[in-house]
Amino acid sequence: DAAFGTVVDRLEALGLLDNTLIIMNADHGDAIAAHGTMFNKDSLMIEETMRVPMVVRWPGMASNGARCDALVTNLDLPATVVDAAGVETWEMDGQSLRPALEDVVSPLRDDLLCQHHGAFRVEMFQRMLRHEDLKYVAHLNDFDELYDLGDDPFEINNLARNPEHRAALQVMRTRLIDRMQSLQDDSPDSRALIAEITRDGGRMKL
Repeated sequence: DAAFGTVVDRLEALGLLDNTLIIMNADHGDAIAAHGTMFNKDSLMIEETMRVPMVVRWPGMASNGARCDALVTNLDLPATVVDAAGVETWEMDGQSLRPALEDVVSPLRDDLLCQHHGAFRVEMFQRMLRHEDLKYVAHLNDFDELYDLGDDPFEINNLARNPEHRAALQVMRTRLIDRMQSLQDDSPDSRALIAEITRDGGRMKL
């Protein structure tokens, strides 16, 4: 924080602060000994590693101290910088944060897909979808995870095999496949994961 503050102080000293977009972000969080005493990000798509804080200062946009709960990805950062620079945009995977900053209560997107391909010689292929309070994680060659983060923010109770939440699970699976297909997420492992989702018992059929 202190080092970042020196950058802000220098911008202010140069008279550039009110004409500069500032974004502070991280690529991932740390497990901080959660979920089995893990400290590094490893291969779990838990909130401790997937959800990281972001601070944005865009003069003329959101008021100081405003908080936005929109679903945001680090892929949105290049699109935001291009937008702020007034450059004509091209097709990008991310979206500019401008709408979320102009109206912090409106959602930037309805759902968000995240990918993981393993780490530290751990072979793990995962896709995660967030929609409202629901979080669905599909693992290739492994079991599913479904959490209601509104009621279970620490992801203790996996609802994926709970019959009472079967309908929600189906909705999240459908959304995940739709999002993967819309993003051309069609590697051999991606296709194998979709095939597993559609084969399992009462899972939907494509």
